[in-house]
Amino acid sequence: MRFLDSYTVVITESLSECSDYYRRYFDFEPVFESSWFVLMSSAGDRPVSIAFMHPEHPSSPPDPAAHRGDGSFLTLQVGDADAEYERLLGTGLRFDLPLTDEPWGQRRFGLTDPSGMWVDVVEQTEPLDGWWDQYLADSQTSRPMTTFPADARHGMAIRWTGPTYREPTGEVQPGDIGKFIDFDGPPGHREVVVAFPGLTFVCSSADVEVAAPQEGSDRR
Repeated sequence: MRFLDSYTVVITESLSECSDYYRRYFDFEPVFESSWFVLMSSAGDRPVSIAFMHPEHPSSPPDPAAHRGDGSFLTLQVGDADAEYERLLGTGLRFDLPLTDEPWGQRRFGLTDPSGMWVDVVEQTEPLDGWWDQYLADSQTSRPMTTFPADARHGMAIRWTGPTYREPTGEVQPGDIGKFIDFDGPPGHREVVVAFPGLTFVCSSADVEVAAPQEGSDRR
């Protein structure tokens, strides 16, 4: 199955307030807007989307019960949590969690949007040595989530080792050289974000390997 998009729909009475909140503080823009539904998307190379729907909506299912803040939250991953915190601090926005360094490898802060949704703004950092060992252990021994180096850095040259991957904007073939962007989760996560000419996508870390520095520098 190939997906064109994916987004969470939050049912809330505060439809216009949520639209204003994400537009003002997080630079989202409406993609579609009506009296009972609004779909918003961020800018950038990897846009993310979120939608809000009024309880008095004509679409059923789902049922009209409004979200009350329990059982889910939204993570917005950024490259510089300090800069985003300072930017939002200057707007007078209230934080429910101040800028905090977490031992599992995140620098983050938190807010609650008008629907009651917790918004976690995170920058991936290095975890404390050994912190993940207790959570990544199987019944016999501790093992990392991936053999891809957990200290990989943005822009590092990588080689595609998986099968040919195609999208409308281009394709990647075995041996092609691209760039590592980030882990799609904590450092050492099984999935990584990679960039090749015309393509930026999430893949299994088993489909890439670190390339020699000269290979990345010779890439045009």
